[in-house]
Formats: sequence, structure tokens, C-alpha cells
Amino acid sequence: MESQGSPPIELWLRAVRVGLAATALVLASMTALLVLPVDGTIAREPFAATLAVAALVAVAIRLAPWHRLLSERGPLLLYVWSIADIALISVVVTITGGARSEFYVLYALTTVFFAACYPIRVQVVMLGVTAAGYLTALVAVGGTLAPGTLVFRLGAIGAVFLISSFLSRELIRQVDEHGEARRRAERWAELLSSVAAAARSTTLEPERVLEVALRAIPELGFETAAICSVDETEHVVTVVRAVGPPDGPTSGAELALTDADGNPIVGSGTTALLHDYDR
Repeated sequence: MESQGSPPIELWLRAVRVGLAATALVLASMTALLVLPVDGTIAREPFAATLAVAALVAVAIRLAPWHRLLSERGPLLLYVWSIADIALISVVVTITGGARSEFYVLYALTTVFFAACYPIRVQVVMLGVTAAGYLTALVAVGGTLAPGTLVFRLGAIGAVFLISSFLSRELIRQVDEHGEARRRAERWAELLSSVAAAARSTTLEPERVLEVALRAIPELGFETAAICSVDETEHVVTVVRAVGPPDGPTSGAELALTDADGNPIVGSGTTALLHDYDR
């Protein structure tokens, strides 16, 4: 999820912190299944081994220099992390009964994460990886899962994906709109500041008025500005005073107010393309 108004690295760094906190909470909850009475039975050794691997992955994620990694490689390692989490969930589903396992609900957590943080194309790929991981877990165990149940479970994960992705895009759009509104407000503040400064420093002397006006225009973001006089008799515009780059208009430069055939355009009521100033 790339915002136009906010730095992606800062978003990804916050996502890493939230992802680690959620991982720690899930691991703690799953550890409780090993020490507290539960419904049914769990293959304790494979389950504990999977938790240990997940904990090691979380520690590695916590110790990684994420700011440097994200600056150099972008979100690639975040994608790898999501795929690793999906794979670990699939392993848990496999060792807890496949079709009978209730741990498929953990896919919802990884789905919310990648729907909130990744570009839409990557989100779709990750959703496909999730579906493939769950189907692989079901095939690995064997057994049977009624088609209706399978469609319901995959559909539920898909619904979580759609809602999370929609909310994420809407929030990003609002952030971008607020950022654009802030930039427009700052622009208008600069404009008013320039106008106020020009008003404070101007006098009624014509030359001084021209000087102050031209000095204020570049502060508004324009590279070139010129004050010209129009001679309707000679059909010529003459630059009285100008500011800007060396190749811009200079004082005394003239611009003919005639079309390509030399006909006057003042008062013609039509739009005409004029040649550049003669310097």
C-alpha cells in the first residue's frame, strides 16, 4: 500500500512493530494450548516444534535492521515474512488435523496484515498463496472436507481480505487528500505572506511599485515575470521590466501583436499564437 502523501518506509516500520506484537500474542495464546486443558488432542511435539520455529522467526524479525533493509530493498523482506507466516500456519493446520483443524482462522491475521500494507497486486498474490497453503495442508493430511465447508472457509478469508483492503485504500485516499489540502493551504499562506510583504514595502512611486510587484512574483513559485506596455498603434508589446533566468525576457524586448501574416490581433476576438520576445 503506497501512499502518495506519506513515506512508505515509515508505514512499513509501523507495520513491522504491529505485526510483531500480534505474533507475540498469537504465540502466547498457542503456548497456552500446551499447558492448559483443551478440547480434543494435540500432537504436542510437532506443535511445540512449530511454535519454536515461529518464535525464532519472530526474534529474527525483531532484530533485523528494518530501516536499512527497507531503504535498500523495499518491502521484499516483508513479503517473505508474510509467506513464512502463511507457511507456518499451514504446518499448524496440518499437524492439528487438516480438515478438522480450527487453526485455519489464523489465516485471517496474515490476510489483514498484507491487505493493509501491500500494493493491491501483491495482496492478490498473497491471497493466492494463502489459499494454496490451506489446500496443501488439507491434501497433506488426507481425509475429506465437504466442498461446501471448503468454499465457506475460503470465502470467509476472502471477505476479510476485501474489507481490509477496502478500508486500507480508503484511509490512504483520505491521508492523501488531507496532505493535498495542507499543501494548498501552505501555498495560499505563502501567497498571502508575499502579498502582505509587498504591500508593506511598496510606495506610490511607479518605479517602486513595479520593483516590489516583480520581486514578489518569484516568491509565489513562478520562474519568469514581466511587466509590459502595449502600443496598439504600432501593434507591439514592450517589456518594461522583467525578472527570471538569463534566457527569459529582458527590459526593452518587444513582441509583435500580429499573426503569421502580419495582421494585427488586438481586437480580433480570436486566439493567436505569438512568436517569442525579440531580445
